[in-house]
Parts: sequence; C-alpha cells; structure tokens
Amino acid sequence: MKFTNPFKRRFTNKAWLPSSDYQPFLIVNGQVVKSASYATASTALKNSDIYSVVNLISADVSSCRFESDNDFLLHKLNAPNPVINSYNFWQSVTGALLLNGNAYVVMNLDASGRLHHFEQVTPPQVQIIVDDGEQNVNYKVTYYDNRGTVTVPAGQMLHFKLLSNLSDNKFIGVSPLQALVGDLNIQDKANDMALKSLNQAIRPNGVLSLAAGAVDPEAKENVRQEFEKANSGANAGRVMVMDATATYSTPQIDSNIANLLNSVSYTRNQVAKAFGVPQDFLNNESAHSNIDQVRSTYSQALNKYIYAISSELTMKLGVGIDLDMQPAIDPDYSQYASSISDLAKNDALEGVQATHILKAVGFIPADTPDFDVQNDPTKGGESK
Repeated sequence: MKFTNPFKRRFTNKAWLPSSDYQPFLIVNGQVVKSASYATASTALKNSDIYSVVNLISADVSSCRFESDNDFLLHKLNAPNPVINSYNFWQSVTGALLLNGNAYVVMNLDASGRLHHFEQVTPPQVQIIVDDGEQNVNYKVTYYDNRGTVTVPAGQMLHFKLLSNLSDNKFIGVSPLQALVGDLNIQDKANDMALKSLNQAIRPNGVLSLAAGAVDPEAKENVRQEFEKANSGANAGRVMVMDATATYSTPQIDSNIANLLNSVSYTRNQVAKAFGVPQDFLNNESAHSNIDQVRSTYSQALNKYIYAISSELTMKLGVGIDLDMQPAIDPDYSQYASSISDLAKNDALEGVQATHILKAVGFIPADTPDFDVQNDPTKGGESK
C-alpha cells in the first residue's frame, strides 16, 4: 500500500517582477502618488548632457565589431533584424541599456528551431516570472500586434542589464539615471531661476531718470516718446544730447545669475560621473589630464558596457562572442600605428614586422612594395 506525504507541497510559488528598477508611482492609503525618485528615459533625453553621453556611448558600442568562431551566429549578429540595419539596432539596444539599466531582445526561431532574427522589446512590454527556488525564469512579453502576450523562456531572451547584483532584485538592472535624480532636479530649478532672472533683468532696454521730482504718467509717456524719437530711426547711432534734467542708464544683469548658470557645469560633471565617461567628452576640460589619458579612461568606461553585452550573448548563444572596440576608439588606426611605431623605434619590432602588422589592419595599403634598403633611391653616394 502506497502512502502519500500530506505535507508535500502541491504547488509552486512564482514571483512576478517588473522589467526595470523604476517606480513611477507609489500607492499610499489607496491613492496613486507620483514618486519623487523617478526619472524617465524620455525626460532624460531632453537634457542635452544626458543625450550627448547616451548617443556617444551607444554609437561607439554599436560601431564595435562582433567576433566569433561561429559564422552562422556572426552573420545573425551583423544582420540582427530584417527591417533594421545592424548599427541602428544595436545602438537602440545599447541606448535602452543606458537609460533603463535593462535592455530586452527576443531571439525569434524558425520552424526548425534555429535562430531566425533578433527583435528588441521595451521594458514596459516585459514582465519577469521567477519560479520558486529561482530555478526557472521566463519573460512575459506583450506585443503591440496580433501576437498578444507570449511567454518567452530565458534561453530565448537576451536580457542585458547593469548592476543587477546591487539592486533590490538581482534579476533586473539599475539605471544610471537613478543616481542623477537629485542633480537633475537641482539643474531644473536653477534653469527656471536663471530664466526668470534673465527675463526680468533684460526687459527694460534703458532707464531715463528725470530730475524734476514727481511726474504724472502722461508727462512720462511724452518724455519717453520724444526720447525714443530722437534716438531711433534715422537718428539711431548718432551722438545722444541730453540736458541736466535727465540721466540715461542701461540696466546691469545681476552677477548672481552667472552663479546660477554655473550649476550647469556641476550637473554636467555629475552626468559624466554617473555614466563613467571623462567630463572632457561633455566640453568640461578636466584638470591634469592629456588626450591620451582621456582616451584611456573612456576606453575603460566603454569596456564596462561592452562586457555587459558580450557576456549575455556568450551565455545565451552558447559560443564565445567578443566585440572589438577598435572601430569605436581608433577608427583610422592612427593610435595603433603610433604604438607600433614606438615599438619599432625601441627595437621591440623589426621594421619589416611593423610594416606587416600595419598592412594587416589596412593602415598601409596591401599593395605597397616592401622597402629594400639595398636599392634605396634616397641613399647618397655615387651611382653605378
């Protein structure tokens, strides 16, 4: 006779998680309250500094060259979608990663189960389902067409994320915008104050003071019209003649407005810091740095985003996927050629080796004849 365990669990719990760390609203006492710590991607892109950084990083990452021993997957990565070119597709994915801390790409399969194409979906379309014990993860995707809502297994979803292990939930990433909420609020208030101050300060073109004590409004208007008539039109630019009863002056903009405008530089530095790029890329020259240090710092920052993409691709596709950042940081190979030249000067490379290396990357045309020291036309001496 077989007995069943009455205490055995007959069900499994599932956790339904949001697709990003954003909390656009809170529910307090049954009322929907907008969260003060919320920064939307669409709002952030209206900030010129954030737009500049996101556009810079996403453009450079999408310029990187995919590398893999699997020719089939390499072709799919270089032609990810039938209606969007590779550059725009991966720039959009990287942009979503930077703004949301999460980017989602569904791997659509053909009838035989092989990868057909990639399709990006936005965080609002995705809900993460984690089974009890965290042994199984699925993604509930809501399409805006006749496909409706579909459950996509983790193996068919590329989920790129930032700082996932440091968030409240390790299955979702953290957006860099969350670190900029306070700074962006400061900048918005400073911009409003500066704009109001400028509007109030520059409204009058000049001040004409009369020494004749109290003057009724009609007399003031007559004086104003006569003064404007005498100094405008055909008389504009001519020498101004005034008697001792009137004094003309131009208003000065309050110097405190300049201090308000300086807050833009502060916020610019904070944006650069949040995304990990040198502030020099936002037209804020940093102290004690040269162009090589700036490039090196930017390359290190770019690597962090590249690894977030390449590691997810390697895991889900099952083969090694790398991204060569050479096209992004040194598209004309000038820095590379300079490094090879230094190695040759220090006898770390022979001249023939240096030439071969530079030909291999296309810096020197492949059909350039090799240098023959025995027949050097620039060499002095008697001709035979």
